[in-house]
Amino acid sequence: MSGWHNPPSFTMDFLWRQHDVHFIKVKQPYADLLVRGIKDIENRTWSLKPSRFPVYVLIVSSKSKPTKEHMQDALDRFQGSKGFSPPTPVAPSDTSTVIPAKPWEAQPLALHPPGEYSLQYIVGVVRIAGCYEPDKLPWQTSWHVDGSLAWAVDDAWAFEQPIPLAEDDKFQTQVSLAKNPRYNEKIILELRKLADEQVG
Repeated sequence: MSGWHNPPSFTMDFLWRQHDVHFIKVKQPYADLLVRGIKDIENRTWSLKPSRFPVYVLIVSSKSKPTKEHMQDALDRFQGSKGFSPPTPVAPSDTSTVIPAKPWEAQPLALHPPGEYSLQYIVGVVRIAGCYEPDKLPWQTSWHVDGSLAWAVDDAWAFEQPIPLAEDDKFQTQVSLAKNPRYNEKIILELRKLADEQVG
């Protein structure tokens, strides 16, 4: 999935819409799978309400170490996803924007050993095409958890150098970029690397 769209521009896509851009904390290995473009749904109990979709979300790995159960769940869901064909683009009912099909990569899933995951780091950024009720998923997926709202991820980029959270940064689940600008300089650097990689 990574590279389906151009990498986000910090100036245009982040600073101009910094109230829409959020950091969210995600447990490993799911944070890693999101920014690698493997996990195409983020499950939440609440919906993003940006000025418009799509919107970018910075993925922060939580402090929780991966459990055996989470590692096995990731493997099982990945194996389930391999049976799906590339999803057909669909238009959300509340917008005229058509969600592009997710490029399909039938590759084996490589998980890190549990002790090698980055914890409490900004590991990358994903593009959210929309937030959907459980009965209105935008494409067929094995990553959705029954009963959860589905944040549809239609592109993702892993940072070359994950950005560590400051020790005094205690936000619990999510916070907007506007309220937490301390990482802007490092985010700019990582986004420039992504842009250079895309051009190259």
